[in-house]
Amino acid sequence: MDFPRKKASLTKWRIAYSLAILLRRLIGIKYLTIFSLNLSWVTSRLAYEFSGEYFGDRFRNGALALSELELLSILKDTDRVLDVGCGTGRWSIVAASKAKHVLGIDYDPVNLEIAISHNSKAEFILGDITSGILSKSSFDVALLIHILEHLDEPGEMLKILRKICSTVIIEVPDRESNPLNWARINLGLDYYTDADHLREFNSNEIVELLSQTGWIQNSITRKGGSLIIVAS
Repeated sequence: MDFPRKKASLTKWRIAYSLAILLRRLIGIKYLTIFSLNLSWVTSRLAYEFSGEYFGDRFRNGALALSELELLSILKDTDRVLDVGCGTGRWSIVAASKAKHVLGIDYDPVNLEIAISHNSKAEFILGDITSGILSKSSFDVALLIHILEHLDEPGEMLKILRKICSTVIIEVPDRESNPLNWARINLGLDYYTDADHLREFNSNEIVELLSQTGWIQNSITRKGGSLIIVAS
C-alpha cells in the first residue's frame, strides 16, 4: 500500500505534539510515557470492540487471525471436530459445513442456546472438558480459539486433548504483536488485550507449552495480533 508523501492535514499531529511538549515540562518524560502507554492501551481496546460491533463478521474475518477459509482449508470432510469453549458456535458452524461431525462444548448455557438456535449440523453440549466428560471420546481435530489465555493451567487442557485428539488448532493473543508491550512490561503496566486474560503468549512460549504437553508444532502464523498454531 502506497502512501502519498504530502499529507492532507497534519493538524492532529501538531496539536498532539504541542500538548506533549507541555506535559513533558510539567510531569517529565517517565510519567508522560506512562500516561501515553495507558491512554493507548485503553483506546486500542475500545477501538477493537467498536470495530467488531460496527463491522461484525467482516471485521472478524478480514482483520483478525483465523479466517473461515483458513479453517476449512485445514479440515478434511472425514474429520470429527471438537470445538472447546465454543461460545455461540461461530467456529463450530463453520467447521460443520465441511467436517463429518462437529461437537461444540461450553459451560455457558446462554451461549449454547444461541449456538443451537442457528440450526446447523453441529452438535452442542453443556459442560467442562476438564471434568472428564469426553474422556472416552475420540476426535481428529480440536479447536482452541482464544481459550488458553483464560485458563489458570493451560497445560492441563492440552494434556487432556492430547489423549482424545490427533490435531489441535490454537489461536492465542500474540504479546509481541504490539511493540509498546515491551515498554508496558518494563514499566509494570497493564498490557493484556482483554480484562479476562490471565496470560498472553509469544511464539516461543506457546511452542514450549505444546512440547511440554506432548504436542509437536506443525505451523505457526502471526496475524491480527494473534498466533495461530496447528499441532499434532
